[in-house]
Amino acid sequence: MALLGSSTKTANLTAGMLFARERLREVIEKDQYWPVPANLASGIYTTDSTTQTRFFSRVTSVPISASPPEYRGGYFLTVDVWWWNPAPGQARQGQGILSTRTSQFFYPGVSVP
Repeated sequence: MALLGSSTKTANLTAGMLFARERLREVIEKDQYWPVPANLASGIYTTDSTTQTRFFSRVTSVPISASPPEYRGGYFLTVDVWWWNPAPGQARQGQGILSTRTSQFFYPGVSVP
């Protein structure tokens, strides 16, 4: 049972990180980095086609002013993703905290590969 719990957590963690990166890309592409959109919930298949794990996400954006003024400012974007429970930071017995996070600094109007 512990091995199954571990592999399920690993599968969910991988899906959660991919979900976070996709949300980050989507927020940038749709110019939704300021103000940020509301929290999002989405069902994703992670371990088999009959069971969906519900993933939740929150995007936060911190504007960073330019210094010196001739440079444009940007935004520090963070996407938090958690699953299983709609409240972030919750633990599940045998699996621990079920969440992941990704961040990126973004300059509007500048394409970075």
